[in-house]
Amino acid sequence: MNKLLIHTLSVILPLVLMSCATDYKRWPDGGPDDKLNPDVEKISVPDGSLNAGKEPEIEIEFSEYIDRNSAMSAVNISPRSALKKSKILWYDKSVKIKFNDLDEDQTVVISISPSLKDTQGNPLSGAFSTSFSTGGSLDRKTVTGKINGAIDKDQIVSLNYSAVKIHLYKITADSLNYAKTDPEYSAGLSSENTFEMKNLSSGEYKFLAFSDINKNNKPDLETEMISFVPGSCDLTKIDSIRIELTMGYNDTDPPFIKNLSGSENNVIKIEFSETIKFNPGIIEDVRINDEPEEFEIFPDGEDQKTVWIRTKELVPNDIVTITSGGISDHFGNMISEKFRTKKHTVSDSIPAKDFKIGSKLPSSINSDGCLMVKTNDFMNDAVSVSFLNLKDSTELPLDLIKQPYRITADIQRTGAAEGEHELMLKLSDSLMAKQKVLVTEELGYGSISGSIEGSGSSGFVILLKPVKGGEKNAVQAVSGEYRIEARPGKYLCAAFEDKENKVVFGHDIIKEKTASAVFYPDTVLVRKNWETSEVDFKFKNTNSGR
Repeated sequence: MNKLLIHTLSVILPLVLMSCATDYKRWPDGGPDDKLNPDVEKISVPDGSLNAGKEPEIEIEFSEYIDRNSAMSAVNISPRSALKKSKILWYDKSVKIKFNDLDEDQTVVISISPSLKDTQGNPLSGAFSTSFSTGGSLDRKTVTGKINGAIDKDQIVSLNYSAVKIHLYKITADSLNYAKTDPEYSAGLSSENTFEMKNLSSGEYKFLAFSDINKNNKPDLETEMISFVPGSCDLTKIDSIRIELTMGYNDTDPPFIKNLSGSENNVIKIEFSETIKFNPGIIEDVRINDEPEEFEIFPDGEDQKTVWIRTKELVPNDIVTITSGGISDHFGNMISEKFRTKKHTVSDSIPAKDFKIGSKLPSSINSDGCLMVKTNDFMNDAVSVSFLNLKDSTELPLDLIKQPYRITADIQRTGAAEGEHELMLKLSDSLMAKQKVLVTEELGYGSISGSIEGSGSSGFVILLKPVKGGEKNAVQAVSGEYRIEARPGKYLCAAFEDKENKVVFGHDIIKEKTASAVFYPDTVLVRKNWETSEVDFKFKNTNSGR
Protein backbone atom coordinates (compact mmCIF):
# COMPACT_ATOMS: atom_id res chain seq x y z
CA MET A 1 0.00 0.00 0.00
CA ASN A 2 1.58 3.30 -1.07
CA LYS A 3 2.04 6.31 1.21
CA LEU A 4 -0.54 8.45 -0.68
CA LEU A 5 -3.28 5.83 -0.16
CA ILE A 6 -2.42 5.47 3.54
CA HIS A 7 -2.55 9.24 4.03
CA THR A 8 -5.90 9.46 2.19
CA LEU A 9 -7.45 6.69 4.31
CA SER A 10 -6.17 8.26 7.52
CA VAL A 11 -8.12 11.43 6.66
CA ILE A 12 -11.30 9.93 5.16
CA LEU A 13 -11.87 6.88 7.43
CA PRO A 14 -12.41 8.83 10.69
CA LEU A 15 -14.88 11.11 8.87
CA VAL A 16 -16.80 8.09 7.55
CA LEU A 17 -16.91 6.49 11.00
CA MET A 18 -18.12 9.73 12.57
CA SER A 19 -20.91 10.16 10.03
CA CYS A 20 -22.07 6.53 10.39
CA ALA A 21 -21.95 6.40 14.19
CA THR A 22 -25.08 8.40 14.93
CA ASP A 23 -27.32 11.15 13.65
CA TYR A 24 -27.78 12.35 17.23
CA LYS A 25 -25.46 15.19 18.32
CA ARG A 26 -24.67 16.67 21.70
CA TRP A 27 -23.86 20.27 22.43
CA PRO A 28 -20.08 20.74 22.57
CA ASP A 29 -18.44 20.72 26.01
CA GLY A 30 -17.14 23.93 27.49
CA GLY A 31 -18.45 27.48 27.42
CA PRO A 32 -20.92 29.13 29.78
CA ASP A 33 -23.67 27.08 31.45
CA ASP A 34 -26.88 26.93 29.42
CA LYS A 35 -29.85 27.93 31.61
CA LEU A 36 -32.38 28.41 28.79
CA ASN A 37 -35.40 26.12 28.66
CA PRO A 38 -35.99 24.47 25.29
CA ASP A 39 -39.11 25.46 23.33
CA VAL A 40 -40.99 24.01 20.39
CA GLU A 41 -39.97 26.31 17.51
CA LYS A 42 -41.72 24.77 14.55
CA ILE A 43 -44.10 21.96 13.57
CA SER A 44 -44.53 20.73 10.03
CA VAL A 45 -48.29 20.10 10.35
CA PRO A 46 -50.11 22.94 12.20
CA ASP A 47 -52.27 22.18 15.22
CA GLY A 48 -55.86 21.37 14.19
CA SER A 49 -54.99 20.33 10.65
CA LEU A 50 -57.67 18.41 8.73
CA ASN A 51 -57.40 15.87 5.90
CA ALA A 52 -53.79 15.08 6.85
CA GLY A 53 -53.97 11.71 5.10
CA LYS A 54 -53.44 8.21 6.45
CA GLU A 55 -49.60 8.29 6.34
CA PRO A 56 -48.52 11.74 7.47
CA GLU A 57 -45.03 12.64 8.70
CA ILE A 58 -44.94 15.15 11.56
CA GLU A 59 -41.67 16.90 12.37
CA ILE A 60 -41.30 18.98 15.55
CA GLU A 61 -38.27 21.24 15.88
CA PHE A 62 -36.83 22.46 19.20
CA SER A 63 -34.76 25.49 20.12
CA GLU A 64 -32.08 23.41 21.91
CA TYR A 65 -30.21 20.14 21.53
CA ILE A 66 -32.39 17.47 23.14
CA ASP A 67 -31.39 14.79 25.66
CA ARG A 68 -32.56 11.52 24.14
CA ASN A 69 -32.95 9.67 27.46
CA SER A 70 -35.52 12.16 28.72
CA ALA A 71 -37.19 12.42 25.31
CA MET A 72 -38.07 8.73 25.09
CA SER A 73 -40.73 8.92 27.81
CA ALA A 74 -41.81 12.53 27.22
CA VAL A 75 -43.65 12.09 23.91
CA ASN A 76 -47.16 10.61 23.98
CA ILE A 77 -49.20 9.64 20.93
CA SER A 78 -52.94 9.01 21.36
CA PRO A 79 -55.18 7.13 20.86
CA ARG A 80 -53.33 3.85 21.27
CA SER A 81 -54.38 2.62 17.80
CA ALA A 82 -52.42 5.55 16.35
CA LEU A 83 -49.45 4.88 18.66
CA LYS A 84 -49.19 1.33 17.31
CA LYS A 85 -49.00 2.71 13.77
CA SER A 86 -46.28 5.27 14.50
CA LYS A 87 -42.51 5.36 14.37
CA ILE A 88 -40.53 8.00 16.29
CA LEU A 89 -37.14 9.18 14.99
CA TRP A 90 -35.00 11.46 17.16
CA TYR A 91 -32.45 13.91 15.81
CA ASP A 92 -30.26 16.49 17.53
CA LYS A 93 -32.86 19.28 17.70
CA SER A 94 -36.02 17.66 16.35
CA VAL A 95 -38.25 14.63 16.36
CA LYS A 96 -39.96 13.10 13.35
CA ILE A 97 -43.06 10.92 13.75
CA LYS A 98 -44.05 8.72 10.82
CA PHE A 99 -47.54 7.20 10.69
CA ASN A 100 -48.59 4.22 8.58
CA ASP A 101 -52.16 3.39 7.54
CA LEU A 102 -54.07 5.43 10.11
CA ASP A 103 -57.83 4.98 10.36
CA GLU A 104 -60.15 7.14 8.31
CA ASP A 105 -61.54 10.22 10.06
CA GLN A 106 -59.24 9.62 13.04
CA THR A 107 -58.08 12.37 15.39
CA VAL A 108 -54.47 11.95 16.53
CA VAL A 109 -52.99 13.82 19.52
CA ILE A 110 -49.26 14.31 20.03
CA SER A 111 -48.26 15.67 23.44
CA ILE A 112 -44.84 16.39 24.93
CA SER A 113 -44.46 16.80 28.68
CA PRO A 114 -41.91 19.08 30.41
CA SER A 115 -39.95 15.99 31.41
CA LEU A 116 -38.22 16.44 28.03
CA LYS A 117 -34.87 18.13 28.67
CA ASP A 118 -32.09 19.61 26.63
CA THR A 119 -28.54 18.27 26.89
CA GLN A 120 -27.84 20.68 29.76
CA GLY A 121 -30.73 19.30 31.82
CA ASN A 122 -33.16 22.20 31.31
CA PRO A 123 -36.80 20.99 30.98
CA LEU A 124 -39.20 22.02 28.24
CA SER A 125 -40.59 25.47 29.09
CA GLY A 126 -44.20 24.19 29.12
CA ALA A 127 -46.43 21.28 28.19
CA PHE A 128 -46.95 21.01 24.42
CA SER A 129 -49.82 19.41 22.52
CA THR A 130 -50.87 19.32 18.87
CA SER A 131 -53.64 17.47 17.04
CA PHE A 132 -54.58 16.60 13.48
CA SER A 133 -57.24 14.56 11.73
CA THR A 134 -57.04 12.16 8.82
CA GLY A 135 -60.54 13.32 7.85
CA GLY A 136 -62.59 16.49 7.76
CA SER A 137 -63.27 16.99 11.49
CA LEU A 138 -61.59 16.78 14.90
CA ASP A 139 -62.80 15.09 18.06
CA ARG A 140 -63.62 17.81 20.61
CA LYS A 141 -63.87 16.18 24.07
CA THR A 142 -61.47 17.41 26.79
CA VAL A 143 -60.26 16.43 30.27
CA THR A 144 -58.34 19.09 32.17
CA GLY A 145 -57.26 19.51 35.74
CA LYS A 146 -54.58 19.85 38.35
CA ILE A 147 -52.68 17.70 40.84
CA ASN A 148 -52.86 19.82 43.99
CA GLY A 149 -49.94 18.07 45.68
CA ALA A 150 -48.72 14.83 47.20
CA ILE A 151 -49.13 13.31 50.66
CA ASP A 152 -47.06 10.38 51.95
CA LYS A 153 -49.11 8.91 54.82
CA ASP A 154 -49.16 11.95 57.14
CA GLN A 155 -46.62 14.25 55.52
CA ILE A 156 -46.75 16.70 52.62
CA VAL A 157 -44.02 15.71 50.15
CA SER A 158 -42.60 17.29 47.02
CA LEU A 159 -44.26 16.28 43.76
CA ASN A 160 -41.92 15.60 40.84
CA TYR A 161 -44.14 16.84 38.03
CA SER A 162 -41.86 15.51 35.30
CA ALA A 163 -42.39 11.90 36.50
CA VAL A 164 -46.21 12.07 36.59
CA LYS A 165 -48.17 10.36 33.81
CA ILE A 166 -51.88 10.95 33.13
CA HIS A 167 -53.70 7.97 31.59
CA LEU A 168 -57.22 7.51 30.28
CA TYR A 169 -58.27 3.87 29.81
CA LYS A 170 -61.19 2.94 27.57
CA ILE A 171 -63.85 1.10 29.57
CA THR A 172 -64.75 -2.22 27.95
CA ALA A 173 -66.60 -5.35 29.01
CA ASP A 174 -63.32 -6.92 30.15
CA SER A 175 -61.92 -6.14 33.59
CA LEU A 176 -59.22 -3.49 33.57
CA ASN A 177 -55.68 -4.51 34.51
CA TYR A 178 -53.70 -1.30 34.94
CA ALA A 179 -50.36 -3.12 34.91
CA LYS A 180 -51.00 -4.73 31.50
CA THR A 181 -53.57 -2.61 29.65
CA ASP A 182 -52.32 0.22 27.44
CA PRO A 183 -54.08 3.57 27.95
CA GLU A 184 -56.25 5.01 25.20
CA TYR A 185 -54.88 8.50 25.86
CA SER A 186 -51.79 9.62 27.73
CA ALA A 187 -50.34 12.98 28.74
CA GLY A 188 -47.79 14.54 31.07
CA LEU A 189 -47.96 17.14 33.79
CA SER A 190 -46.82 20.74 33.39
CA SER A 191 -44.43 22.46 35.80
CA GLU A 192 -47.53 24.10 37.35
CA ASN A 193 -48.92 20.58 38.03
CA THR A 194 -51.71 21.08 35.48
CA PHE A 195 -52.73 18.86 32.56
CA GLU A 196 -54.87 19.16 29.45
CA MET A 197 -56.08 16.25 27.34
CA LYS A 198 -57.87 17.63 24.32
CA ASN A 199 -59.40 16.31 21.09
CA LEU A 200 -60.57 13.11 22.78
CA SER A 201 -63.18 10.86 21.25
CA SER A 202 -66.56 10.27 22.89
CA GLY A 203 -66.65 7.40 25.39
CA GLU A 204 -66.32 6.27 29.00
CA TYR A 205 -62.85 6.28 30.51
CA LYS A 206 -61.03 5.43 33.71
CA PHE A 207 -58.72 8.22 34.86
CA LEU A 208 -55.39 7.44 36.56
CA ALA A 209 -52.43 9.65 37.43
CA PHE A 210 -49.25 8.03 38.72
CA SER A 211 -45.64 8.87 39.37
CA ASP A 212 -43.75 6.78 36.82
CA ILE A 213 -40.56 6.36 38.85
CA ASN A 214 -39.32 3.30 36.95
CA LYS A 215 -40.17 4.94 33.58
CA ASN A 216 -41.98 1.91 32.17
CA ASN A 217 -45.20 3.84 31.43
CA LYS A 218 -47.14 1.40 33.64
CA PRO A 219 -48.43 2.13 37.16
CA ASP A 220 -46.91 0.12 39.99
CA LEU A 221 -49.84 0.43 42.36
CA GLU A 222 -47.92 -0.66 45.47
CA THR A 223 -44.77 1.42 45.17
CA GLU A 224 -45.62 4.46 43.03
CA MET A 225 -47.83 7.37 44.07
CA ILE A 226 -51.20 7.43 42.34
CA SER A 227 -54.43 9.38 42.10
CA PHE A 228 -57.63 8.32 40.36
CA VAL A 229 -61.29 9.14 39.80
CA PRO A 230 -63.76 6.63 41.27
CA GLY A 231 -66.26 5.45 38.69
CA SER A 232 -65.88 6.66 35.14
CA CYS A 233 -65.14 9.85 33.27
CA ASP A 234 -68.14 9.76 30.95
CA LEU A 235 -67.56 11.83 27.82
CA THR A 236 -70.58 10.49 25.95
CA LYS A 237 -73.05 13.18 27.05
CA ILE A 238 -70.77 16.03 28.09
CA ASP A 239 -67.87 17.65 26.28
CA SER A 240 -65.46 18.39 29.11
CA ILE A 241 -64.48 17.28 32.60
CA ARG A 242 -62.24 19.10 35.06
CA ILE A 243 -60.44 17.13 37.77
CA GLU A 244 -58.50 18.16 40.90
CA LEU A 245 -56.77 15.38 42.80
CA THR A 246 -54.01 14.63 45.31
CA MET A 247 -51.30 12.01 44.89
CA GLY A 248 -50.96 9.33 47.55
CA TYR A 249 -50.20 5.65 48.01
CA ASN A 250 -52.37 2.62 47.30
CA ASP A 251 -50.86 0.34 49.97
CA THR A 252 -52.53 -3.05 50.35
CA ASP A 253 -49.38 -5.15 50.88
CA PRO A 254 -48.74 -6.45 54.42
CA PRO A 255 -45.33 -5.74 55.98
CA PHE A 256 -42.73 -8.44 56.62
CA ILE A 257 -39.28 -8.77 58.18
CA LYS A 258 -36.96 -7.95 55.29
CA ASN A 259 -33.52 -8.33 56.84
CA LEU A 260 -31.61 -9.09 60.05
CA SER A 261 -28.01 -7.97 60.58
CA GLY A 262 -25.53 -7.74 63.43
CA SER A 263 -24.62 -4.24 64.57
CA GLU A 264 -22.65 -4.93 67.74
CA ASN A 265 -21.83 -8.15 69.58
CA ASN A 266 -25.14 -8.03 71.42
CA VAL A 267 -27.24 -5.93 69.03
CA ILE A 268 -29.40 -7.02 66.07
CA LYS A 269 -30.82 -4.60 63.52
CA ILE A 270 -34.29 -5.58 62.24
CA GLU A 271 -35.45 -4.04 58.96
CA PHE A 272 -39.06 -4.32 57.84
CA SER A 273 -40.29 -4.04 54.26
CA GLU A 274 -42.03 -0.71 54.99
CA THR A 275 -42.66 1.75 57.79
CA ILE A 276 -44.52 0.16 60.68
CA LYS A 277 -46.31 1.33 63.81
CA PHE A 278 -43.94 0.82 66.74
CA ASN A 279 -45.12 -0.70 70.00
CA PRO A 280 -43.28 -2.65 72.75
CA GLY A 281 -44.77 -5.92 71.48
CA ILE A 282 -43.49 -5.49 67.97
CA ILE A 283 -40.99 -8.30 68.63
CA GLU A 284 -42.59 -11.23 70.39
CA ASP A 285 -39.74 -13.71 70.76
CA VAL A 286 -35.94 -13.89 70.41
CA ARG A 287 -34.14 -17.23 70.37
CA ILE A 288 -30.43 -17.94 70.14
CA ASN A 289 -29.67 -21.49 69.00
CA ASP A 290 -33.33 -22.34 69.71
CA GLU A 291 -33.07 -21.17 73.32
CA PRO A 292 -35.33 -18.25 74.37
CA GLU A 293 -33.42 -15.14 75.44
CA GLU A 294 -34.34 -11.93 77.22
CA PHE A 295 -34.04 -8.79 75.11
CA GLU A 296 -34.62 -5.04 75.01
CA ILE A 297 -36.24 -3.39 72.03
CA PHE A 298 -35.64 0.15 70.75
CA PRO A 299 -37.23 2.15 67.91
CA ASP A 300 -34.97 3.91 65.43
CA GLY A 301 -35.16 7.67 65.86
CA GLU A 302 -35.18 8.38 62.12
CA ASP A 303 -36.06 5.25 60.15
CA GLN A 304 -39.54 3.89 60.90
CA LYS A 305 -38.71 0.71 58.97
CA THR A 306 -36.07 -0.26 61.55
CA VAL A 307 -36.07 -1.49 65.15
CA TRP A 308 -33.17 -2.71 67.28
CA ILE A 309 -32.89 -5.42 69.91
CA ARG A 310 -30.17 -5.83 72.52
CA THR A 311 -29.67 -9.30 73.94
CA LYS A 312 -26.80 -11.47 75.26
CA GLU A 313 -23.31 -11.53 73.73
CA LEU A 314 -23.31 -13.27 70.34
CA VAL A 315 -20.49 -15.34 68.83
CA PRO A 316 -19.89 -16.61 65.28
CA ASN A 317 -22.26 -19.37 64.12
CA ASP A 318 -24.93 -18.42 66.64
CA ILE A 319 -28.36 -18.70 65.01
CA VAL A 320 -30.68 -15.86 66.01
CA THR A 321 -34.40 -16.39 65.39
CA ILE A 322 -36.68 -13.35 65.57
CA THR A 323 -40.46 -13.63 65.74
CA SER A 324 -42.53 -10.49 65.39
CA GLY A 325 -45.81 -9.74 67.07
CA GLY A 326 -49.05 -9.02 65.23
CA ILE A 327 -47.80 -5.77 63.73
CA SER A 328 -49.39 -3.60 61.07
CA ASP A 329 -48.19 -0.89 58.75
CA HIS A 330 -49.60 2.65 58.79
CA PHE A 331 -52.40 1.65 56.41
CA GLY A 332 -53.60 -1.11 58.73
CA ASN A 333 -52.23 -4.06 56.73
CA MET A 334 -51.38 -6.85 59.21
CA ILE A 335 -48.23 -8.93 58.88
CA SER A 336 -48.84 -12.39 57.44
CA GLU A 337 -48.43 -15.27 59.91
CA LYS A 338 -45.95 -17.09 57.66
CA PHE A 339 -43.67 -14.02 57.42
CA ARG A 340 -43.42 -13.26 61.14
CA THR A 341 -40.21 -15.29 61.70
CA LYS A 342 -36.72 -14.60 60.35
CA LYS A 343 -33.35 -16.24 61.09
CA HIS A 344 -29.86 -14.77 61.13
CA THR A 345 -26.54 -16.62 61.41
CA VAL A 346 -23.74 -14.67 63.08
CA SER A 347 -20.87 -14.92 60.61
CA ASP A 348 -18.12 -12.93 62.33
CA SER A 349 -17.46 -11.47 65.69
CA ILE A 350 -17.89 -7.69 65.52
CA PRO A 351 -14.63 -6.10 66.73
CA ALA A 352 -14.58 -3.51 69.48
CA LYS A 353 -14.41 0.06 68.19
CA ASP A 354 -13.35 3.38 69.60
CA PHE A 355 -16.14 5.78 70.51
CA LYS A 356 -16.72 8.40 67.80
CA ILE A 357 -19.07 11.32 67.26
CA GLY A 358 -20.75 11.33 63.87
CA SER A 359 -22.16 14.87 63.77
CA LYS A 360 -20.94 18.36 64.59
CA LEU A 361 -21.66 19.83 67.99
CA PRO A 362 -23.92 22.89 67.66
CA SER A 363 -22.63 26.45 68.08
CA SER A 364 -26.05 27.70 69.24
CA ILE A 365 -29.30 26.22 70.45
CA ASN A 366 -32.63 27.61 71.63
CA SER A 367 -33.38 27.26 75.33
CA ASP A 368 -36.51 25.25 74.43
CA GLY A 369 -34.75 23.33 71.67
CA CYS A 370 -33.32 19.84 71.46
CA LEU A 371 -29.69 18.74 71.32
CA MET A 372 -28.99 15.74 69.08
CA VAL A 373 -25.58 14.17 68.56
CA LYS A 374 -24.93 11.07 66.44
CA THR A 375 -22.39 8.50 67.65
CA ASN A 376 -21.12 5.06 66.64
CA ASP A 377 -22.11 3.50 69.98
CA PHE A 378 -25.49 1.78 70.32
CA MET A 379 -26.84 2.99 73.65
CA ASN A 380 -24.04 5.31 74.85
CA ASP A 381 -24.41 3.95 78.40
CA ALA A 382 -21.12 5.47 79.58
CA VAL A 383 -21.65 8.85 77.91
CA SER A 384 -22.52 12.05 79.77
CA VAL A 385 -23.18 15.55 78.41
CA SER A 386 -23.06 18.78 80.37
CA PHE A 387 -23.01 22.57 80.04
CA LEU A 388 -20.17 24.49 81.72
CA ASN A 389 -21.27 28.05 82.44
CA LEU A 390 -18.39 30.29 81.32
CA LYS A 391 -19.33 33.06 83.78
CA ASP A 392 -19.23 31.14 87.04
CA SER A 393 -17.72 27.80 85.95
CA THR A 394 -20.70 25.82 87.24
CA GLU A 395 -21.39 22.54 85.48
CA LEU A 396 -24.95 21.49 84.58
CA PRO A 397 -25.47 17.83 83.55
CA LEU A 398 -28.00 17.28 80.77
CA ASP A 399 -30.69 14.62 81.10
CA LEU A 400 -30.19 12.35 78.09
CA ILE A 401 -32.80 10.58 76.03
CA LYS A 402 -30.88 7.61 74.71
CA GLN A 403 -31.68 6.22 71.28
CA PRO A 404 -29.79 3.86 68.97
CA TYR A 405 -26.61 5.59 67.81
CA ARG A 406 -27.66 9.06 68.94
CA ILE A 407 -27.84 11.17 72.09
CA THR A 408 -30.75 13.55 72.58
CA ALA A 409 -31.32 16.09 75.34
CA ASP A 410 -34.31 18.37 75.97
CA ILE A 411 -32.66 21.71 76.83
CA GLN A 412 -35.80 23.20 78.39
CA ARG A 413 -36.24 20.25 80.75
CA THR A 414 -32.61 20.62 81.81
CA GLY A 415 -33.16 24.26 82.73
CA ALA A 416 -30.06 25.73 81.07
CA ALA A 417 -29.94 29.53 81.37
CA GLU A 418 -29.50 31.73 78.32
CA GLY A 419 -25.92 32.74 77.60
CA GLU A 420 -22.59 31.27 76.54
CA HIS A 421 -21.64 27.81 77.74
CA GLU A 422 -19.14 25.14 76.95
CA LEU A 423 -20.79 21.93 75.81
CA MET A 424 -18.79 18.96 77.07
CA LEU A 425 -19.26 15.32 76.02
CA LYS A 426 -17.52 12.72 78.21
CA LEU A 427 -17.08 8.97 77.97
CA SER A 428 -16.76 7.75 81.56
CA ASP A 429 -14.23 10.27 82.91
CA SER A 430 -12.58 11.06 79.57
CA LEU A 431 -13.44 14.29 77.74
CA MET A 432 -14.32 13.30 74.17
CA ALA A 433 -15.37 16.67 72.76
CA LYS A 434 -16.16 20.21 73.74
CA GLN A 435 -17.68 23.15 71.93
CA LYS A 436 -18.65 26.67 72.89
CA VAL A 437 -22.40 26.96 72.53
CA LEU A 438 -24.72 29.94 72.88
CA VAL A 439 -28.05 29.17 74.51
CA THR A 440 -30.45 31.69 72.98
CA GLU A 441 -33.99 32.72 73.88
CA GLU A 442 -36.88 30.34 73.46
CA LEU A 443 -37.95 29.70 69.91
CA GLY A 444 -41.46 29.52 71.26
CA TYR A 445 -44.71 28.69 69.54
CA GLY A 446 -47.34 30.40 67.47
CA SER A 447 -50.62 28.97 66.29
CA ILE A 448 -52.69 28.41 63.17
CA SER A 449 -56.46 28.53 63.24
CA GLY A 450 -59.32 28.37 60.79
CA SER A 451 -62.27 26.26 59.74
CA ILE A 452 -62.96 23.02 57.87
CA GLU A 453 -66.09 23.03 55.74
CA GLY A 454 -67.89 21.27 52.95
CA SER A 455 -67.25 17.61 53.76
CA GLY A 456 -69.57 14.96 55.16
CA SER A 457 -66.66 13.51 57.11
CA SER A 458 -66.22 14.44 60.78
CA GLY A 459 -62.55 13.50 61.16
CA PHE A 460 -59.62 15.25 59.48
CA VAL A 461 -55.85 15.49 59.67
CA ILE A 462 -54.14 18.85 59.19
CA LEU A 463 -50.56 18.71 57.87
CA LEU A 464 -47.85 21.34 58.22
CA LYS A 465 -44.62 21.19 56.23
CA PRO A 466 -41.92 23.81 56.91
CA VAL A 467 -40.70 25.59 53.78
CA LYS A 468 -37.21 25.51 55.31
CA GLY A 469 -35.79 23.36 58.11
CA GLY A 470 -38.27 22.95 60.94
CA GLU A 471 -40.76 20.61 62.56
CA LYS A 472 -43.31 18.75 60.43
CA ASN A 473 -46.69 18.35 62.04
CA ALA A 474 -49.77 16.15 61.62
CA VAL A 475 -52.70 16.99 63.89
CA GLN A 476 -56.14 15.40 64.05
CA ALA A 477 -59.06 17.80 63.82
CA VAL A 478 -62.84 17.78 63.49
CA SER A 479 -65.19 19.61 61.17
CA GLY A 480 -65.70 23.25 62.11
CA GLU A 481 -63.18 25.46 63.91
CA TYR A 482 -59.66 24.26 64.69
CA ARG A 483 -56.49 25.64 66.28
CA ILE A 484 -53.03 24.04 66.37
CA GLU A 485 -49.65 25.11 67.77
CA ALA A 486 -46.55 25.34 65.59
CA ARG A 487 -43.01 26.60 65.77
CA PRO A 488 -42.36 29.98 64.10
CA GLY A 489 -41.67 29.75 60.37
CA LYS A 490 -43.31 29.42 56.96
CA TYR A 491 -45.39 26.34 56.23
CA LEU A 492 -47.21 24.54 53.47
CA CYS A 493 -50.58 23.37 54.80
CA ALA A 494 -53.06 20.70 53.79
CA ALA A 495 -55.99 18.82 55.29
CA PHE A 496 -57.41 15.43 54.39
CA GLU A 497 -60.41 13.37 55.38
CA ASP A 498 -59.64 10.70 57.96
CA LYS A 499 -62.73 8.55 57.48
CA GLU A 500 -61.13 5.33 58.78
CA ASN A 501 -59.37 7.02 61.72
CA LYS A 502 -55.94 5.76 60.60
CA VAL A 503 -54.33 9.23 60.49
CA VAL A 504 -52.89 8.41 57.04
CA PHE A 505 -53.82 9.60 53.56
CA GLY A 506 -54.25 6.89 50.98
CA HIS A 507 -56.12 5.43 48.04
CA ASP A 508 -57.62 2.02 47.37
CA ILE A 509 -58.01 1.69 43.63
CA ILE A 510 -59.42 -1.85 43.84
CA LYS A 511 -62.28 -0.83 46.17
CA GLU A 512 -62.45 2.56 44.41
CA LYS A 513 -62.01 4.51 47.63
CA THR A 514 -60.02 7.71 47.54
CA ALA A 515 -59.54 10.19 50.35
CA SER A 516 -60.18 13.88 49.71
CA ALA A 517 -57.52 16.47 50.48
CA VAL A 518 -57.34 20.25 50.27
CA PHE A 519 -54.10 22.22 50.01
CA TYR A 520 -54.04 25.76 51.34
CA PRO A 521 -53.14 27.91 48.29
CA ASP A 522 -50.49 30.09 50.00
CA THR A 523 -47.67 29.59 52.45
CA VAL A 524 -48.62 30.30 56.06
CA LEU A 525 -46.39 32.43 58.28
CA VAL A 526 -46.34 31.49 61.97
CA ARG A 527 -44.89 34.00 64.42
CA LYS A 528 -43.99 33.54 68.07
CA ASN A 529 -46.91 34.13 70.46
CA TRP A 530 -49.12 35.03 67.50
CA GLU A 531 -52.18 33.35 66.03
CA THR A 532 -52.37 33.12 62.25
CA SER A 533 -56.09 32.89 61.59
CA GLU A 534 -58.41 32.19 58.66
CA VAL A 535 -56.39 29.28 57.29
CA ASP A 536 -59.56 27.63 55.99
CA PHE A 537 -60.01 24.32 54.19
CA LYS A 538 -63.12 24.05 52.02
CA PHE A 539 -63.79 20.60 50.64
CA LYS A 540 -65.79 19.99 47.50
CA ASN A 541 -66.53 17.12 45.16
CA THR A 542 -62.98 16.68 43.88
CA ASN A 543 -63.63 13.32 42.25
CA SER A 544 -64.87 14.76 38.98
CA GLY A 545 -64.95 18.51 39.46
CA ARG A 546 -67.63 18.81 36.78
